[in-house]
Amino acid sequence: TIGGSFQRQVGENNTINLDLSRTVVSYRGNVPAVYSGYSTNNASLSYGWILAERSRLDATASLVRFSNEAGSFEYDQTVYQLSYGYSLSQSSSFRLSAGKRVLKSTLRICTSFDFLTRNCLSTEDENTKDNGNVISASLNSSSEVSQYGIDLSRTIIPSSVSGAQEQSRININYEHTFSSRVSSELKANASKTLTVEGVSSSRDSERKMLTLSLKYKLNKDMRLNFSYQYLSSLYYSDGIDRVSNSITVNLYTVWPRLMSTY
Repeated sequence: TIGGSFQRQVGENNTINLDLSRTVVSYRGNVPAVYSGYSTNNASLSYGWILAERSRLDATASLVRFSNEAGSFEYDQTVYQLSYGYSLSQSSSFRLSAGKRVLKSTLRICTSFDFLTRNCLSTEDENTKDNGNVISASLNSSSEVSQYGIDLSRTIIPSSVSGAQEQSRININYEHTFSSRVSSELKANASKTLTVEGVSSSRDSERKMLTLSLKYKLNKDMRLNFSYQYLSSLYYSDGIDRVSNSITVNLYTVWPRLMSTY
């Protein structure tokens, strides 16, 4: 992934933001045939107004262009949305975004196949248009000893098997500091991913993850983390809930101008 952003102040209370990025995904080695590399190009333009000391409004237009290496599927997604942010206090803030999306996709179907050369002789394009909504909300707060955040969203994401999927997601994060050396963190998230265009619904799934961490500061340059993670992945195609549990120990060390993790 490579990207860049540009921001310009327009007047005392208004700003313009332009964001551009490109992502390329490729697979090598022994991978299932259904997986295909793909690329996405993103462009987003937003205009923001500071309405008052604590509130802000943003209008955003964005475009995502997707295509896979096989050349069998591509789509253009346009999103128009409004975002409103409000600072409840110096340590708490709330943000809500809602908008409309238009997904135009092209599925290239092989209508004549040469089994001797294993080449497609002719293709036919199937064009579809799907309208939907995008929405996200977040609440963040912090104090001297704790901080928490809640995020909810629904949007379109590229599929790992070269298609488009709608994902609804909730993230919860909570951190608490017991002392200058000891702190803890809880992360929980759940998501539902449903096929919109281009791929089989066999990839439709639900995913839940819970992570509990205890962090201990050995000295100013070293920190020890103990983490437990629960992960559940349910694919609708077979109804099997795949569950895993793991325990991880991480040692973080910091040197001047250099950071490493073991």
